[in-house]
Amino acid sequence: MKLSESEHESGQIDDQHMSAPPSFLYKYRSFNRFLLQELCDSATFFSSPVNFNDPLDSRPTIVNDLETPRAEQLLEDLFKERWPQRDAGQELHNCRYMATEHAHNPSELEIAYRRELKRRIELLILDWTASKGILSLASNWSCPLMWSHYADQHMGICLEYATADHVAHSIRQVRYDKPRSINMSDLAKWRLEADPIARERVIETAFLSKAPAWAYEKEWRVLGRASSSRGAPFDLSAIYFGARCPSAVQTAIVKTMHDVSPKIEMFDVRFSTESFELKKQEVCVDEILQVGIRPSAELVFGRHPIESKSSSDTSRNEFNDDFY
Repeated sequence: MKLSESEHESGQIDDQHMSAPPSFLYKYRSFNRFLLQELCDSATFFSSPVNFNDPLDSRPTIVNDLETPRAEQLLEDLFKERWPQRDAGQELHNCRYMATEHAHNPSELEIAYRRELKRRIELLILDWTASKGILSLASNWSCPLMWSHYADQHMGICLEYATADHVAHSIRQVRYDKPRSINMSDLAKWRLEADPIARERVIETAFLSKAPAWAYEKEWRVLGRASSSRGAPFDLSAIYFGARCPSAVQTAIVKTMHDVSPKIEMFDVRFSTESFELKKQEVCVDEILQVGIRPSAELVFGRHPIESKSSSDTSRNEFNDDFY
């Protein structure tokens, strides 16, 4: 698929149809070395749809609502874009040949040929969607399901990004009431006629439509040119530590991020005692900085033994090799 000039420069898909996002967006994360690296580098990871946990996400189907000659033009255009060094005419020839294996008369041949055109166009579209990178963000920090699914069962963290002064060229809201199929007529209008309205419909269906069951995520997305780690398009404004986040994880992150400028707020997430809601409480950063890392108890107490073992105690175990 062809890229706009701004997309080549920024690594994001340029979008002239943006609606304003909420003041803050959130990214739920498990704790690992990639998280620490991204925090230190002020980076975010744009993931390929191939790695999404929803196998239908960004994998649209195709509806063939074109006349055969127009569908052939579309396949040629998509094929040349994907493989510029290969012969698009030969691809059409192969398509026609495959159709003959399932047809016994001219009527069946036309049906089989149109089916093969649709199949190959659909494969090219799926190859296109898989090549892109997507940064997925949530609308709130307090969704228990999101903590369970994306933040290691409440043992991870949630990053808060401020959207007041962002540089995301394409930040879009996911819809949960849209179809999964793309009309080939829209693809043709976009690819062959540069129709911006048709392009918008294709983008919405390909990357911004999910099943209604996912509506609890209230997701927003930044669409990127490719899957990779790159500079964050938003300012990190707060970090939320899950209700079951280990103290060692919190210590590591607090000590890494406490003196970042501008200041990043930090909160402990807690389970409410009255309901199933999650609450937040400001982290006492100074206390963690003072006592976060403790000396080895073995060294502290081992250097000053409370009592010594008698020789009779040692002799009771004939296999005692005086191991540490």
